[in-house]
Amino acid sequence: MGLVRGGSERQRARPGRSVVIRRACIAVFALLALGACSDDSTSSDEGRASTTRETRTSTTEPAVALFNDLPAGPGTYQLLLRGIGAPRLVMTATLPEGWTGAEGWVLRKNGGVDNREGIAITFWAPPDFVYGDACHWSDSAIEAEPTVDFMAEALARQAMRSASTPRELAVGGHRVVELQLSVPDDLEMSTCDEFEGGPAFESWSSADGHVARYHQGAGQIDLVRLVDVDGELLIIDVATWPELPAGEHDEIMSLLDSMTFSS
Repeated sequence: MGLVRGGSERQRARPGRSVVIRRACIAVFALLALGACSDDSTSSDEGRASTTRETRTSTTEPAVALFNDLPAGPGTYQLLLRGIGAPRLVMTATLPEGWTGAEGWVLRKNGGVDNREGIAITFWAPPDFVYGDACHWSDSAIEAEPTVDFMAEALARQAMRSASTPRELAVGGHRVVELQLSVPDDLEMSTCDEFEGGPAFESWSSADGHVARYHQGAGQIDLVRLVDVDGELLIIDVATWPELPAGEHDEIMSLLDSMTFSS
């Protein structure tokens, strides 16, 4: 979730630096009547970042809701994911109690990343660059290929991230590669490269750097799912802190496993 450095998920701390999807691909969730959206293409990747394979599906009948009207109570909702330059996708997800939608592209619980016990989930189109070193990113940019396998390999090799081994899943009929990364507990942010006058620890960005997944501080944890939706790469980023209550992890996984995407 390219979130705010030192702040919330909503915007960057510096003017003009958005934190959503590359090329200003801010994911916007809007009201969708069931079965109403049928245009645009989706995505599908093939690849090599695999281990064990699991199959997970959701069978709950979806209800209609405006993303920004959440919370509307726990339940299964059908929402439109939209971004400039990104595929239009219908997302179906089962939300437990306590989750809210914000800014058209964020799902959060317990106050999001502003709270050390909070959770924030954002949705991203493929970036232009992924970095070999998230702290010293200015001279480690790698031109990103918009595939599950390329991003899985690049993120797994990213310096200072203590990345887990990517594991391959099948979720709702989609191929998914999942890995977890973290920001070093002892990171001195001031040692990182600067963007427009301030230091930034960054995973990926747009060509001009104005749209980027940068991180809010030392110790932050990212669970990343790289989803193949009919040939288009969709990146789901779950940001948490070490203080996340133990019981919340299972709920996050249940929510992620309920997500399906279609055109």
